[in-house]
Amino acid sequence: MTITMETVDSLRRKLDELPPQANAKQAVTKQEAVALLAEEVSKLQARGYAIDEIATILSNNGLPLSVATLKSYLSRARSSSRKRGAKPRRREGGKSVAPGVEGAEGKSRKEGRTPAVTPQVSPARIESTTGVGSGSFKPREDSIDI
Repeated sequence: MTITMETVDSLRRKLDELPPQANAKQAVTKQEAVALLAEEVSKLQARGYAIDEIATILSNNGLPLSVATLKSYLSRARSSSRKRGAKPRRREGGKSVAPGVEGAEGKSRKEGRTPAVTPQVSPARIESTTGVGSGSFKPREDSIDI
């Protein structure tokens, strides 16, 4: 059987005309369900509902979970929505660069900051302050406080 361009065009039109599939029966995890309901939960909290009351409402209506689990899932949902909504910052050259990613100059964004300095103490300094050289141990005499 030969497939003609007319057949392909006809199929294309039929496929384009198909209605979208309803995803109401799609299974989701509890965490995904809380993520989908996070905005509504925030609105309930703004209206004065406590998190334990919201957990009870959700549990009584088909989403059984504890207060601790609800808090955890909401925290994850909020942090992932912030990550998704975050836009890369602009550099002077107009190029967007994510934090910690090397830019056109070959320097990362973090390199511009002053690094934390850990003081290095020389072995001579250790010996002069403790009376004991590096790598040796000299116990002190017992005091009367013991």
